[in-house]
Amino acid sequence: MSDPLDPLTFPLWGSRLIEASAGTGKTWTLAALYVRLVLGHGTANHAPPGAFLPEQILVMTFTRAATRELSERIRVRLEEAAACFRGDSLPTDDFLRSLLDDYPESSTRRRAAWRLTLASQAMEGAAIHTLDAWCQQVLQDTTFAHGQWFPAQITDNDEDLIPAALQDLWRQRLYPLSGLEFRVFLEDWKDFSRFSQRIQKDLPKNTLPLWSTESVSINAIAWTEKHHAMTHELKTLRTLWRPRIEILCAWLDGQLPPSQSDTPFNQKTFKGETVRQWCARLLHWCEENGPADPSLTEDQWDKLTLNGLQAQVKKNFQIDPPALFDELHDFRTALQNLKDQRKHLHDLMVEGVALRLAQHKAQVLRQNFTDIQQRLDQALQGPQGEALVTSLRLRYPVALIDEFQDTSMRQLRMLDRIYDLNANASERGIFLIGDPKQSIYGFRDADIQSYLKARASVAPRHYLLTTNHRSVAPVVELINVLFEGAEQRVGPGAFRFRAKDDAPLPFHPVQARGRDEQLLCDGRPQPALTVAWTTEPDNRGQLFERMAEHCAEHLGRLLTSAAGFYTSGS
Repeated sequence: MSDPLDPLTFPLWGSRLIEASAGTGKTWTLAALYVRLVLGHGTANHAPPGAFLPEQILVMTFTRAATRELSERIRVRLEEAAACFRGDSLPTDDFLRSLLDDYPESSTRRRAAWRLTLASQAMEGAAIHTLDAWCQQVLQDTTFAHGQWFPAQITDNDEDLIPAALQDLWRQRLYPLSGLEFRVFLEDWKDFSRFSQRIQKDLPKNTLPLWSTESVSINAIAWTEKHHAMTHELKTLRTLWRPRIEILCAWLDGQLPPSQSDTPFNQKTFKGETVRQWCARLLHWCEENGPADPSLTEDQWDKLTLNGLQAQVKKNFQIDPPALFDELHDFRTALQNLKDQRKHLHDLMVEGVALRLAQHKAQVLRQNFTDIQQRLDQALQGPQGEALVTSLRLRYPVALIDEFQDTSMRQLRMLDRIYDLNANASERGIFLIGDPKQSIYGFRDADIQSYLKARASVAPRHYLLTTNHRSVAPVVELINVLFEGAEQRVGPGAFRFRAKDDAPLPFHPVQARGRDEQLLCDGRPQPALTVAWTTEPDNRGQLFERMAEHCAEHLGRLLTSAAGFYTSGS
């Protein structure tokens, strides 16, 4: 259950979630809450832990452009409120009128005006940041506290360092090998070009492991020991199975004479030429220079079992295969184990390249913003983490986190470590503002699951902005009807997260501001929703292209016509 948010009585302490759909006045509300934080406004259950300066109120949003806009909107709102408290102007809205009424005495109004004026003039030093910039500032300001140096160069592109890391690992792992270990390595990787392609495909895109001499050594030793053990196991398996495979293949060869009439096997499903190819692969595997895997399919292996052989026998024929065929299951299991070990070796190689890349970046004093987030996360969890948390709580007693729907799990972990969402502590405050319907930054690690986790952590302290101030009433009503219909039907709900009685992300309808406007085109009212469809059996890509062209044509017609929003009687 979520409560409508009243900017005058919203409790400015503890941990709370504000869900703000598009157009519901999120920035206006943020600025109003900021004014109250500066004043320390509210009754005992609604007031913040104190009256704060802009440098103490942490405000985070997603882009640099958004921080500039938000900072300016807050500064203007502070100046407007200060002018009202000084008596230089009249309140322009109910919020300011009610706020002014809460300071009836002239002395308290003068002090409030002074605080608001001081805050507006101090906005150049306000703690309004993107999360990346804030992490960077914290690391720079607390280098000695968390015991890590800070790099001189911040970049978003590390691709120029990847080739050197790949070359280093190729040389370090391949050059010391000889004999069977050398041959198995080249069978796995073929050459440096394919090695580079495969490793880069699996290399972590956003987060590298924490580099240290110890971590590099652990990875190198693990890979070397695993590779040695795997090749030794391969050699032992060949020694054990070479005579057995020779017996099995000789028996099969004897059962597959040139004349089809003389063979007991069905030549449609167990052709002599095909079976001899299987045997050739098995015998080649047995050779010292043979491949690490005979490359038979599951169906081919199944046909070589005792039951599989019997299933291929023609009517009126009988066979008496060696009992060794029944042991092929153990052989297949051993080969699968070798394949699993090679997969583990691949993962260790990817980790080794990632560690080498991290080492290169440390040596040239270069990091990206993801690295910075990772380092602050590690500092908060490390030996000096408690001291760092304490200093950040003192520095930023309250935090407003905008666009929270685009938060990653790591970012949530950092915020939770500092403010402890479950604690709902009265001596600090963290207010998460977002709209899960606008979570679009998955490519930058944004994770709707982090939003759901935070939403559960602060339950039931959920608040809503309930009125849309941007869209005309028909559009708002249409959205409500579409989503509420999906929400009320049996099943996963409007956002497809509901399971039985658990609805971690319900849909909340909003009201329209009641603007008396309507979209007209050539004098005719336009519907809030237009549905377009095609009868052509397009694939996904073709459908997107076709619909994009249709939308462009439709917008073109609107722009070239006398389309526009008109109020009644205009």
